[in-house]
Amino acid sequence: SVDKEHDLRTAYNLLMDRFVFSPLKMDHTVLDTESAYKSGAASPHEQDYNDETKILSPDISDGVYSLAPAGAIWSTVEDLAKYVLMELNDGKIKTDKKSFSEDVYIDKNILEKRRKPGIKSGAKFYYGLGLVIEEKYGMTLIGHGGAIDGFISNLFFIPENV
Repeated sequence: SVDKEHDLRTAYNLLMDRFVFSPLKMDHTVLDTESAYKSGAASPHEQDYNDETKILSPDISDGVYSLAPAGAIWSTVEDLAKYVLMELNDGKIKTDKKSFSEDVYIDKNILEKRRKPGIKSGAKFYYGLGLVIEEKYGMTLIGHGGAIDGFISNLFFIPENV
């Protein structure tokens, strides 16, 4: 449980695990550098002024925790796919591997509200509720990117093509 005894970072970690990672079975997603590297996370890289790639110290990533919940999540492609599948399945998640039963993880109406264009950031680029909405190639791309020193990622999905 989360109570007054927990600092903000610990409370955030516990709540993310309880309400996001565990229900979505994102078993390889963590919120701390040490756990990420113990499970085989990549090392951060950068290109120097001579255009040569260098490996950075893993400690460089620790600065992201002051920005959490705007970041600080270490995940895998497989775990992120579980999140995307929930989005594409209108908020439903599979509850049993042997059957086809599903539970509602998040109400479809709430899910769709998160995807509504909010703040305009470009000609066809908007920010919704935690998601970026972009009109590109005649489609609506929905997703979110992330970047910290030495890493960059982009996740997007196209709901109308399901």
